[in-house]
Amino acid sequence: MERTGARGLIVLSAVLSAVGFLWQSSISTDSGYLDGLLGPAIVMSAGMGLLITPITTTVTSGIREQDAGAASGLMNTTRQLGGVVGLSALVTLATADGGPDLSYRAVFVATAAVCAGVAVMALALPAPQEDRDESVAMRR
Repeated sequence: MERTGARGLIVLSAVLSAVGFLWQSSISTDSGYLDGLLGPAIVMSAGMGLLITPITTTVTSGIREQDAGAASGLMNTTRQLGGVVGLSALVTLATADGGPDLSYRAVFVATAAVCAGVAVMALALPAPQEDRDESVAMRR
């Protein structure tokens, strides 16, 4: 995060996760373990693992010290509820008519789309303070 800032790492990790989920969506009965499961799992896990710290930092930065506990609690509650609601939506999508291959493929593509959406939304985050300071100095 020191090199890219929270915004850059959120974008990178969300895109990495999306790539992993898209790769997973291409699994078929002819896929092997390495290219069908392990490869996508490593890419998805790396992306999601890299995503946690910058999102936590972004959510809790700029919060007054006395409000840090409440902000952190709200973030964790939101993450838990988001997982429940998201899993419910994905299970509904997976059990939709169209056969198991199409349904699971749709789940992985939908998850990749959510990750891509996170990457796009992260672009709206404010630039790191150093970048803003340089921008102000350049306008003078």
